[in-house]
Amino acid sequence: MTQPTTDCETKLKRRVIPARGMKMTNTIETTVCGLTIQRDASGVGHAWRNADLDDIPANIVEEIEGEILDGGQDSCTDFVASNGQHYRW
Repeated sequence: MTQPTTDCETKLKRRVIPARGMKMTNTIETTVCGLTIQRDASGVGHAWRNADLDDIPANIVEEIEGEILDGGQDSCTDFVASNGQHYRW
């Protein structure tokens, strides 16, 4: 078992993602400790999308960092944050 690192970096990175048809869209995805974070817009697990700057406030990033580092969760299928939103990584 590997020990979790205490150095956790959170990044927002811009990616060009193909949309329907031939159009391309720019999105910003959030990575916490190297893991891509997704948010469920439906609240019931039907609309998972990569979280962007508007989806994930700084205090929620800290909650997720705590789960990853202190809780040892390298992956999570449904994390309900203190804002009531569902996130996964």
